[in-house]
Amino acid sequence: MRKALVTGAAGFIGSHLCEKLHEEGFFVIGVDNFSNGRISNLQKIEHSKNFLFRSEEHTSELQSRQYLVCR
Repeated sequence: MRKALVTGAAGFIGSHLCEKLHEEGFFVIGVDNFSNGRISNLQKIEHSKNFLFRSEEHTSELQSRQYLVCR
């Protein structure tokens, strides 16, 4: 199974990205610090066995790593 890490997962764009990746068969790991997002944005997939959510205060390091991986 393919895996995806989504930072900002509880925001508008991040939550929709999580849902789309989940629908396409990815195991989705969502990370958010709730500076702008809401857990309610993830209600469609939050109880799925193929979704893991972490509330993280230090997401800037993760976002930098994601940017480097995606380039």
